[in-house]
Amino acid sequence: MLDWSGAEIGKFYRPPKKPVTMRLDTDIISWLKGYGRGYQTKANVLLRHAMMNSFGRARQKLNKQTRRAAIVAAREAREDLAARREAFRASRRLKNRSITLGGRVTKR
Repeated sequence: MLDWSGAEIGKFYRPPKKPVTMRLDTDIISWLKGYGRGYQTKANVLLRHAMMNSFGRARQKLNKQTRRAAIVAAREAREDLAARREAFRASRRLKNRSITLGGRVTKR
């Protein structure tokens, strides 16, 4: 049986996602997609950052759990985006290192 005595409620909370349709300028989409996969996640991180900054300027109060969850979700999204970017770069480095031609490896 599992011991749940040390469990923390809401530690891994992620806000629910809702599909939406947005019209964005083509240069914005190109910039977001320029970082590789995860452009929607990047857009979400940028919007969340703007939202969190607007709360400070407007001096609106969020309860601690909601604010903490938003901060944790933003941090996880940034870390996930960084990990995806690094994995993409690593795969590009490996792909560019060598190619196979007729059973022998040739460096590019």
